[in-house]
Formats: sequence, structure tokens, C-alpha cells
Amino acid sequence: MDLIRIFNGDVGTKEAVQEYITQFIANEGIRRIFAKEDVSAVADAKLLLDKAFDQMQAEYGLKQKPTEPINEAR
Repeated sequence: MDLIRIFNGDVGTKEAVQEYITQFIANEGIRRIFAKEDVSAVADAKLLLDKAFDQMQAEYGLKQKPTEPINEAR
């Protein structure tokens, strides 16, 4: 799973891949609309894509170290 961590850490690539897939889903939705096909799965696909990328961030994102509070009284 180190490859996923590397992919997730490369923000530019991750955003480009997510945008590509989102655009593909949108284009497929438009194609199905014009073909008068069922498009309900298109919205589900977009939700699942977003959920997958959110889950990837939760599992493989950089762990934020808690910052020490700054004592302003000094």
C-alpha cells in the first residue's frame, strides 16, 4: 500500500486523476442523457468516486502532528 501513500502524497497527480475521472463520469452522463438512457448510476458513480478519494485521504494522508500551544504570556 506504499504506492497508494505515494500517489496520495502527490497532490497534483491525485487531483488530475480525480478531475479526469470526474470529467469522464460527466461525459458519460451526457451521453446517456442524449441516448435517453437511465442516468441514475452516474450520480452514484460520482458520489462513490468522491467517497473513495476521501477514504484514501483518511487512510493514507499525512498525519498532522499536534502543534504545541504558544504561551503568549512570555
